[in-house]
Amino acid sequence: MEERLQPDSRTEGALGGRARTKGLIFGLVASLIATIVIDLLLMGYMLFQGLPADSGFAVIGDTAAGFFALFSMNVTGGVLPGVVWHYVIGLAIGALFGAGVTWIDALRLNSVKKGVGLGILYTEIISLPILVMPPIILSWTASAAAQSLGFFLVMHAIWGAVLGIVVSYGLRSTVATGQGLRAFANLLRMGHCAPTVMRTIGDLSAPGKDWLVRFSAGMPGGIGNTGHECGAVTSSLVLLGLRYGLRDVDHSLPVIFDRSHALCRRFIECHKTLQCQEIRGKDRFPRHCIPPVVRAAGLFVEVTAHDGRDAIPGSAREAYGRLYSHMVENDFHCAQAVFQRLQDGIPERQDLMYATSAFIGGTAFMGLTCSAFAAGVMALGLRRGEIEDSLPRVVRMLAIMTAGGNALKEELNKFNPSLMRGYRLSRWFAHEFGSTQCLAITQCDFATASGVEDYVRNDRIARCRGIAEKVAARVEQMLAAEGDVP
Repeated sequence: MEERLQPDSRTEGALGGRARTKGLIFGLVASLIATIVIDLLLMGYMLFQGLPADSGFAVIGDTAAGFFALFSMNVTGGVLPGVVWHYVIGLAIGALFGAGVTWIDALRLNSVKKGVGLGILYTEIISLPILVMPPIILSWTASAAAQSLGFFLVMHAIWGAVLGIVVSYGLRSTVATGQGLRAFANLLRMGHCAPTVMRTIGDLSAPGKDWLVRFSAGMPGGIGNTGHECGAVTSSLVLLGLRYGLRDVDHSLPVIFDRSHALCRRFIECHKTLQCQEIRGKDRFPRHCIPPVVRAAGLFVEVTAHDGRDAIPGSAREAYGRLYSHMVENDFHCAQAVFQRLQDGIPERQDLMYATSAFIGGTAFMGLTCSAFAAGVMALGLRRGEIEDSLPRVVRMLAIMTAGGNALKEELNKFNPSLMRGYRLSRWFAHEFGSTQCLAITQCDFATASGVEDYVRNDRIARCRGIAEKVAARVEQMLAAEGDVP
């Protein structure tokens, strides 16, 4: 469960070759930028020391000439050859770095921090033989050699950091772009947002888990076609849960909360809202739904590359921590409580519990769609969902939608039956509890200490537990009515 975003065999052909080529390219570009940066610093330092700005290049050129002289080869020294050697060696080292981080799985850059660390370590190790050559070949004194070695170790650390940053960002954009194209291709074959995003990101972060696509089958249209959280968000949250679970806790709160809030914040920055109905508007052809789907993989990569702790303000974090402790003390998790009741016919139980981690308190305590209701929609898709994978059928569905027809007829798309089951569950849920929204149901703002205190003091968790039990019972009734009796 701790794997990082890496291509599996099914995506190797689509991304592997291109990523490797671009690794070389980004390595060359990054090394050029890094070399220019340290050259400017080096020349500034030389001027500060009262020496000619090009003194460092003269040392490189003279060292190269002395080295080749050991093999009876006559090579010119001085400033200009020093510049040439400096850039040739820098480009070669950068190309090797770019190749290594794309060809060797253990070195794949899944975060900028890792890129910087590897860049510095790699640069210091590979350049150490080069650094010791000038004192030996040019017969420097011990004190001059020590001073030079310390200075250039710092310069090379800066060079390695710049190399790692540029290559990391470059390869991340490559993955995001490649996955954006893959997402669009998947959308044309699947026709709905949530399953498309689940398939696209899942092929990288959770390969071989087709049950996840069925799990998301009822989530399009804002969770059961209710118009609330976009399916591109909910599928990403499921995959974040699958990766982080509730295991790792940071300052009294599982890190899944940080990642979930970071994802939602970035999504809002890109699309102005989390709400499906606001993104979709009154469009017949769902043109506004395409950007969230295409960008989802890039946002996922971005969120998993950073710790995201700044996504939750301090006061809200304290309130969330208090509420989470209360939930743990009472052995309750909104979405997981539904699946615990649905014991039979549920595959991949441990992974499923991880996947639902963010669906608590209306999505990471944000008070959005009730997480027990969301779990019910997921359960219906998991148990009865089918997977659409046909371009002609999707084109027909889009044509009907554009013409103003009913594109959600169950026979038009294999995801439509799950979507409509989710919608029917939403109608029952809203009638039973007055709303599908956590904040409206609990009347508690979990981001405030007073809201959490109200929830705890008035034992509102008992009602939430009852809601989860009723959702599970309703799901069983719906499945039984369709002839699915475990």
